[in-house]
Amino acid sequence: MKKIKVCHMSSAHIGLDVRIFYKQCISLSKNYDVSLVICATDKEAHFAKENNINLIQLKQPSSRVNRMFIQSFKCFCSALKTNSKIYHFHDPELIPYGIILRLLGKRVIYDVHEDLPEDIMGKRWIPPYLKKFVRNIISLKEFFVSKIFFDIIAATPFILERFLKANNNAININNYPLFNEIPEKARDRFNFNKICYIGGINETRGLYELVQACSSLNYKVSLSIAGNFLDEKFKEKLKSHHYWGEVDFHGYINRNEVQKILANSSVGIVTLHPTNAYIESLPVKMFEYMAHGMPIIASNFPRWKKIIEDYECGLLVDPTSPDQISNAIKTLIDNPEVAKKMGLNGRNAVITNYNWRQEEDKLLSFYEK
Repeated sequence: MKKIKVCHMSSAHIGLDVRIFYKQCISLSKNYDVSLVICATDKEAHFAKENNINLIQLKQPSSRVNRMFIQSFKCFCSALKTNSKIYHFHDPELIPYGIILRLLGKRVIYDVHEDLPEDIMGKRWIPPYLKKFVRNIISLKEFFVSKIFFDIIAATPFILERFLKANNNAININNYPLFNEIPEKARDRFNFNKICYIGGINETRGLYELVQACSSLNYKVSLSIAGNFLDEKFKEKLKSHHYWGEVDFHGYINRNEVQKILANSSVGIVTLHPTNAYIESLPVKMFEYMAHGMPIIASNFPRWKKIIEDYECGLLVDPTSPDQISNAIKTLIDNPEVAKKMGLNGRNAVITNYNWRQEEDKLLSFYEK
């Protein structure tokens, strides 16, 4: 039987994005003929082909304006050529093209990765006096287009609540870790001086406070940071810190290298600042740390607090306080048995509740429906 054609589209993401490629596209390829339009290298396109995904390459855009207008149009044109029955797009700048695809008789899914209206409030490139106006316009735009044109996949329960007001055909599919990336055995050796952060790097991700916290400790700690800088000014600020020379900075790395850092670290950091966009988020890095049996040091947001306290898998801090972060690191170093138990609790929580296997079932069921 010929498989139904599905095309995933992204003009903003670069490379084999974990949520888009490794989770959704590979899961869907079991039942569907899947194409992916995204900015990628020849090597990545070859790897995609080996996994039964037809990857259509876009070139990296030269600027944000280029990406939002020219790249998004190229993405649409490339996607249209696949003549798919279902189009699944991942960036709000593709909304106009999603509307066109729906008018052409296609089934269209809008995958909402972030709470965009609230995320707007944290964008430095938007003048402060325009932020509320832009947020309200975007909120109305998302409401009406989802009500009329799209089915919705939301990355968090909080985002889902907002879209259910417009469209009953919406589902929350969380960005939990891949089951095959959970180590088969719980680790038996721990060095709680080894700390890691993996993810995007900017002012609101809490990296400056983390570096400051490590610099104030009397202990010798090994801090590994992996990810790309999202803000050049913050890059200069962070690299000018006197402790930066002690940081093991990896830059942007692939999935295999991420797994190596996770395997060699014993404490995971997720101290995002209390912005509107982050407070209700469920960052995948938190669950990846847990999957590797690491206790986590996390921001004291209510949604995160419930997970961490229910499973006793880490410590909560004020993310804007280097003193609280350094005290939490010190607590884990001074109490290795407690820290080890926290790590094992987190790993068990991911195995039973917070993994991609159950989210994959939800995704396939949503497509079938």
